[in-house]
Amino acid sequence: MEYGGKKLNLDMLRNVWECDAGKMGNIRTNILTDDHFNKNSYSRMRVHLAVQVVSNSMVRLIDDYADNCGGRDSYKSLKLMVSKIDRLVDIMNNTDVSNRGERKGCEILDSPDHFHIQELLDILIFFCKWKDEVGDDIDKYITWQSHEDLSWLILSTIGLAQTYLKTDKSRRLCQRRSGTDDCEHEFAGTKLRNPKPTQNDMRKHTARRTGTRTSGMFTKLNKANTSGDQALYTDDLIKLI
Repeated sequence: MEYGGKKLNLDMLRNVWECDAGKMGNIRTNILTDDHFNKNSYSRMRVHLAVQVVSNSMVRLIDDYADNCGGRDSYKSLKLMVSKIDRLVDIMNNTDVSNRGERKGCEILDSPDHFHIQELLDILIFFCKWKDEVGDDIDKYITWQSHEDLSWLILSTIGLAQTYLKTDKSRRLCQRRSGTDDCEHEFAGTKLRNPKPTQNDMRKHTARRTGTRTSGMFTKLNKANTSGDQALYTDDLIKLI
């Protein structure tokens, strides 16, 4: 890939990692290991490895060792991309403090004008500008499927926040649960009650349902008990539309 006239590839990230004794299997100074860079059919399915490669750990390695691997200028675009993805992951996981004890300052969205919304837009703008820069040279940009997923991830989160959240912060949207499939949970709950349901059984179960819990993604402040929150149900959300 290429951005701003600078190359971006996994080998560049591996080079700075190896400068930190990574090639000798030193995993004490950072979370990265040889598995992060030697891709095979098994490691490609381990999503957390891909996320960790473009995390703040890699940003620190670039800051420390870029001078030994071609210069800081050659890593400028790569560092920017890694920083954007790292921030996106932190926001979508509403990470307040990382496993290393670093203060991330990411919060659960609780208002339609939350500061994370602008951050998410800035991240999307960065990738859109990158896409426009490369034009038809698709090898210089992420795959179109990745761009589409990225766009919908950000735009759907912003859309939900600005549609359902209120300025008085009486509702919250836990963005880290946005990947939960409520329909799958409903089906699993039915199978739990009846391992071999017939079509008629499924209809009866659905008819008795008063609402599907939104897996804790949406909550609203419980007025009857200020010490806790009350989960929103899909039926409640539909009434808001």
